[in-house]
Amino acid sequence: MDDALNAWTSLHTLPNSAIRILLLAESKCKIFGSVKKNTLKYLYEKHSRENKNFKDFLNLLFESKLVAWESRNKELIRLTFSGYDLLALRSINKKFNITSFGSNIARGKESDLYVAECSSVGSCVIKFYRIGRTSFRDVKRKRSFSKLSSSWLIHSTKAATSEARAYKLLKNSEVNVPKFFWRNRHALLLEYIEGKRLSSLEEPELNAELFYQIILQVKRMLKTKFVHVDLNPFNILVSSDRKKVYIIDFPQWVPLTHPNSLFYLSRDLNNVASFFEQKGIRLDREKVINETLNLAKQLIESE
Repeated sequence: MDDALNAWTSLHTLPNSAIRILLLAESKCKIFGSVKKNTLKYLYEKHSRENKNFKDFLNLLFESKLVAWESRNKELIRLTFSGYDLLALRSINKKFNITSFGSNIARGKESDLYVAECSSVGSCVIKFYRIGRTSFRDVKRKRSFSKLSSSWLIHSTKAATSEARAYKLLKNSEVNVPKFFWRNRHALLLEYIEGKRLSSLEEPELNAELFYQIILQVKRMLKTKFVHVDLNPFNILVSSDRKKVYIIDFPQWVPLTHPNSLFYLSRDLNNVASFFEQKGIRLDREKVINETLNLAKQLIESE
C-alpha cells in the first residue's frame, strides 16, 4: 500500500492517543527533522491526560509506517511521508468531509495526486508534495528555499504554500486553472479536471490550435504579472473535448518583476514549442516567442 492510502486507512483505525503522539512528533520534526524518543515520551506524558501506554501507541505508529527510526541506535524518530499525509488528511477531512479517497492518478518526482470525493466540493484532487523523495541534491540546485532547512517536511510544505498562493493570485484572472479549495501542510485540495496531460496525448490529438491556446494562457498569466517557471507538457491539462487547456503545478512561479522572469518565460515557451515540433506540428516559433516576450517587457516597463 502506498503512503497516502496507508495514511487514509490508518486515520480510521488508530486510537486518538497514537495520533496525538504523531502530532507531537510533527511539532519537533518540523524544526529539527527528527525527535528523540525520550523527548517524545516526555511531551506525551506532559500534555496527555491518558499518559499511559506510550510505548504501545508508539509501536502502533511504527507498525503503521507513520514514523521510522532516524538513527541506528533507535534514539531519533522521524515522520514518514505517510505520517505527514495522515495529519494533512485528518485536517482536510474535518473541514471538507472526505467521503472517498481513491487511487493515485499521477506520481512524479516531487508530488503524488489522488482523486477524492468531499461532501462540500464534490470530485476533487488531493496533491501531496514529496520534495526530496529521491534526493535533496536536485532540490538544492533548483529551489531557493532549500537553504533554510534539510527537512523534507519544510520543503514540501513550502512548495505547497507557494502553489496555493499562485492559485489565489490567479483566482479572478482569465487563466484556466483548477479551482483551489484549501491547503494543509504539504497537501492541496483542488478541483478535479476531466482530461489528460498534454504529454500523454497521441499525435493525432495534437495540432497548432492547441499550441496557440496554451500561448494565450501564458499571455493571460503575464497580465497578472505572473510567470510559471516550469511550464512543460506535464504541467498542462487538456479537457476531454480538447476545447480547453488548463495550466497546473505552480510551486516555482515568480512575479513578472523577478530579475530572471524573461529568462524563465523564454524557457517555458521553448519547452512547449519544442514538444509540438517534435510531434511534427509546424509552428512559427520565433514569432510567437518574440511577441510574448515583448508583451512581458511592456508590462514590466509599465510597472
